[in-house]
Amino acid sequence: MKTLYKTATILLLVGGLAIAAKADFVVGSWQGTTDDGWHRDNGGGTDIGSILAPSNSPSAFVLQAGVVTGYAQSLAVHEYGYGNCRPFINLTSINGGLAAWLANSTLNFTFSIPPDEGNHGGYIQLAEIQYNSDSSGWHQITGSSTPNFAAAGFTATGNTNNNYSTGQPNFYYNNTAPYSPAQSQVVSWNYSSIKASIGATPSYLNIVFVFQVGNGAPTNLFLNNVTLSAPNAGSGTTNYIIDQFNAFGYGPANQYVGTNNYSTGGIINVWTNWFGSAWVTNSWDSTNDVNSNPSSGSLKIRANFAGGNSPGQFVVFDGFNGISPALSALTNGFTSFQCDVMFAPGSATCTNSSTKVVNYGHLQFGTRNGNDQYWFSLPVEIPVGTNTWTHVNIPISYGDANLLAINDVLIKIDGDFYTQSTLNGVSTLWVDNIMFVAPTNYVMPSPPTLTIQKATPGLRIFAGSTGANDRTELATVDQHQSWIGGTYPVSYSFTLLSYPANIGQTHIFLIPTWCLAPGNNGIYNNEYVDWQASNALWLDIQPYPPNGAYASIYWKTNLAGASPNHTQVVLTNTTAVGTWTLKFTGPGAGTVTGPDGTSGNFTIADANVATDFANPLVAYFGLQPNSGTGVGQYEDWGSITVSGLTTGGVNENDNFTTDTSFNTALWSINTATPALNTSVQLVTPSTPYWVSWTLPAAGYDLGTATNVNADVNNNTIGTPNAWLLPEYYNQYADGKDMPGGAAQGSSWYWVLVPTNCLPTVDGMPYGEGTGVPAPNAFFMLFNPSLSN
Repeated sequence: MKTLYKTATILLLVGGLAIAAKADFVVGSWQGTTDDGWHRDNGGGTDIGSILAPSNSPSAFVLQAGVVTGYAQSLAVHEYGYGNCRPFINLTSINGGLAAWLANSTLNFTFSIPPDEGNHGGYIQLAEIQYNSDSSGWHQITGSSTPNFAAAGFTATGNTNNNYSTGQPNFYYNNTAPYSPAQSQVVSWNYSSIKASIGATPSYLNIVFVFQVGNGAPTNLFLNNVTLSAPNAGSGTTNYIIDQFNAFGYGPANQYVGTNNYSTGGIINVWTNWFGSAWVTNSWDSTNDVNSNPSSGSLKIRANFAGGNSPGQFVVFDGFNGISPALSALTNGFTSFQCDVMFAPGSATCTNSSTKVVNYGHLQFGTRNGNDQYWFSLPVEIPVGTNTWTHVNIPISYGDANLLAINDVLIKIDGDFYTQSTLNGVSTLWVDNIMFVAPTNYVMPSPPTLTIQKATPGLRIFAGSTGANDRTELATVDQHQSWIGGTYPVSYSFTLLSYPANIGQTHIFLIPTWCLAPGNNGIYNNEYVDWQASNALWLDIQPYPPNGAYASIYWKTNLAGASPNHTQVVLTNTTAVGTWTLKFTGPGAGTVTGPDGTSGNFTIADANVATDFANPLVAYFGLQPNSGTGVGQYEDWGSITVSGLTTGGVNENDNFTTDTSFNTALWSINTATPALNTSVQLVTPSTPYWVSWTLPAAGYDLGTATNVNADVNNNTIGTPNAWLLPEYYNQYADGKDMPGGAAQGSSWYWVLVPTNCLPTVDGMPYGEGTGVPAPNAFFMLFNPSLSN
């Protein structure tokens, strides 16, 4: 039954056609360990280094986890007055930002503040947005001068009650109870009006954020998800009304099955309690309506929480499959879930364990995902004493695979969400105007494009992060890789089996780990270790048109928080494919040899080279794209060899073309985040094919069959003419099905297909039937949410 269920759930019908839509260009997400290209402005237009440089972090900026709901990590800005900590991004052709700016017209970001934990009062606001290019010069948008934020095209959603009429994003803190909760708003700037002044061919564009904190407010604010996007077609939004709680039920979208007269008690036929012991009643309240509409009302939920260790909960919903036909975030293009809520005075209260704000409970909204609950990213916590209507606006993503089929809406309060402060007593909650919101004239993304490629044994290294400057590397586990004191010559070499022209940098980094300053991010799982270390030596290989490459030696000493400042050799080769060798003939001299046999000499003019590059030292082998066109691309590596090291060092010799497993005794994977370790994958003879498809691809899954014309509705087990999941042939052996499947960059998803996931002649899994591979195998992408 497991096999049949899994197959039938996934493989129903090929996804429908649609017109392409552009994905947002991420300018800053700060979900890894890097600065995402953001630097600090000194207040006069001068770049004073990365926001994460030791001179700027943690004093002015720091990456902070778990502070903004919906984001694992945020950029914390420690502003303590006006414009003291100014983050900025330089959009160029190299990082892809200029092309994205010109192709789009809206800048978006999430602006958040922490809760009041100390009776502060005061305010936190976005004081200015500044922009500067070689064609426009410096300009600023402020809250009071011309143009102000509203006049310049700024809008915001979320906790916007304190924003000024000028459109200036602002948050106030209360200096008396109830103290201010954590707040967040999504700010969007339609910059269409200034594009002409910047022109069609700028060489750079700086965007600077200037914040102000005053009157005793906390000196922390948070930034997330800075993106560039296209405007909504039609310049507006469409509301998909689930329930406005009119007297006869139904919203204009008419999503419910059946007719229910709310004025005669019919609401209980629609809105009921799924589970939870705290629930008491649902009713229709004609006396409470957000818009004071006499022919409408709201849903009134009463609950009684028991306190103690088991206070209870409620999960009110509009029935199983209450929305029929189901809505889909993908096909409808939803960007937010919205409603209005209000608690009665005297309702049961609890205290948020982290923010210490007393509220009426941890209110959540969501939908069912099968028989499981899926909750939207932002919860709602109404501070005690707020007994008027509050508008709820929760961002959601059309690419969220959990929202491909929205069958119902869930409303939940868990009485012991905060175990140290549980709800105790009666609560009364009103809910009105439940809806999903999408851009007017939303155009659904086109279906993904599928490709198949024969896999060559070796090590494939992807530029898998979305950041153009993010590294993907192998780091030696052994930390005695220095050439100093070795049995000369000491050589570091690697062999490339493929080399795309848009990978901007392939490298060896030799980093003495003893010269890393205290507080750095470590030797491993730290892609910027070369930048953080005060001493480093690079072999840097870059494309040389049309098919060649050139190599340079870079080095630095006593220069932490910077790239190397010495260049020692430039060597041009007719090809990049083959073996590259960095050879030291002594402590301060050596040669670089390329695949075509061309060599060049170098000298390190450092009188203290023997101590500046002594062990412990780690060797890093890898790549970084250095441009948006390189993001998601890959190189295939055949081998890495290190020889001639001093006693105690491990002479590395790894032939990836013959390895049967990744050698963790020799290598540690070094990427922007451990989640990107799938950007390094070993190809063996037992993994003969790569299958890849374009993104976005929410809800799509891979099917395989022995006949390209197989019936998509025929997934009977043991039938060779069926479209099935490749994992079926491996008996759904969890963890061994399709190893390493992952998005690489922002545009492609790659899967390395093992032999035991290919179709069999008799249609049975390996180990259950004859085990004979079928002579033909075809692959297709399916999306059951788009079936008809």
